[in-house]
Amino acid sequence: MTNWYEEQILKALILENNSMIYDYWKEPPIKPLISVYVFNYTNVEEAMKGKEKPKVEEVGPYTFRETIERVNIHFHPNGTVSFQEKRSHEFVKELSTDLRQVVITPNLPLITAVAFSKSSYVVTSLGLTFLMKSFDIRPFHKLTAYEFIWGAKDSFTSVASKVAEILDRQVPTGFGVLSSRKGVSPDVLTIHNGATGFDKFGVISRFNGQEKLNAWKSECDRLDGGDGTLYPPRLLGSSDPVYVYAKEFCRRMPLMFDKHTETIDGFPALRYKNPKNIFSRPQINPNNSCFCVSECAPDGLQSTEPCSYGAPFYISLPHFLRADPKLHSSVLGLSPDEEKHTTYIDIHQKLGIPIGGVSRLQMNIRIVKPPHFSPLDELEDGTFLPIGWLECVSID
Repeated sequence: MTNWYEEQILKALILENNSMIYDYWKEPPIKPLISVYVFNYTNVEEAMKGKEKPKVEEVGPYTFRETIERVNIHFHPNGTVSFQEKRSHEFVKELSTDLRQVVITPNLPLITAVAFSKSSYVVTSLGLTFLMKSFDIRPFHKLTAYEFIWGAKDSFTSVASKVAEILDRQVPTGFGVLSSRKGVSPDVLTIHNGATGFDKFGVISRFNGQEKLNAWKSECDRLDGGDGTLYPPRLLGSSDPVYVYAKEFCRRMPLMFDKHTETIDGFPALRYKNPKNIFSRPQINPNNSCFCVSECAPDGLQSTEPCSYGAPFYISLPHFLRADPKLHSSVLGLSPDEEKHTTYIDIHQKLGIPIGGVSRLQMNIRIVKPPHFSPLDELEDGTFLPIGWLECVSID
């Protein structure tokens, strides 16, 4: 009778109005802790004179409890459901450093505007140099932690927007590392709700009405990953990966079965981890070849240009864990640690519902220098500067 009971349990899991898991999915009771760690640059003057390599110290964490609600929900006859995500954040003072702390970080609007101007006329680079001197804008600037997280608007941010407009480009406004996560997301996700079977339960079928992305122009545009809330129960525990779709980076993140485990409360779970080669160069992980933009990133990095208006942003594991040793020699002060900087998720082995986990990713920006642009002369073209990293803990 075991199979029959399992069938009945799965039928109760169908995501629809008034089903057993509808309220859990609509307003998840687990409110993850989002911790932001900032790389504070401690030797900017020496680095800009070419006397030393840039050196960082990690500051933080700045921790927020995130509440997620799924809104504008519409069920469709083909066994799918569409929705948007609404997120709000509460600062957790007892787990955090003071948000008023001042940090020195790469000037993201400037570096982005400079990168955009590389392929333009020389006069554009000269004009940008003039603007920098007029506004006394430098490649590194001071921000409070609050501005780093939620965005800062200064005079040069407006100038950078104008430069991008002249070059027929877009730039993100504010540049806060969490600013895109607050409020109602403009993106509409459509997932399989189990009504027509559980092989694709929780898997995304459309993103803003499209069956695939148009970012990478390749296999990497596939959408068939989960939204991080539900997984196909019968596929769990096998050697096949499961995927989480990370819309901020326009890609599916693979998770491989690691081991059987138990939660703190004694629930049996299956632990999944990102494979060690998740950001490896194509020679090591051929699946990553379609993430190359004009050229492939060094080992341990992935470009996110198609998701960041063409700005030279890259993701990696924190502290360049498992990355090319050259990245560590170009920026000093990093300390990669397998225990502190990896990602895992624990999934209920029968229901396919996540019951714990930790996700960690680092944001970086690449120095792209146009000719005749003196303010970046002492920074080597192609240098990858770490900005900060996020830790999302889903254990309550």
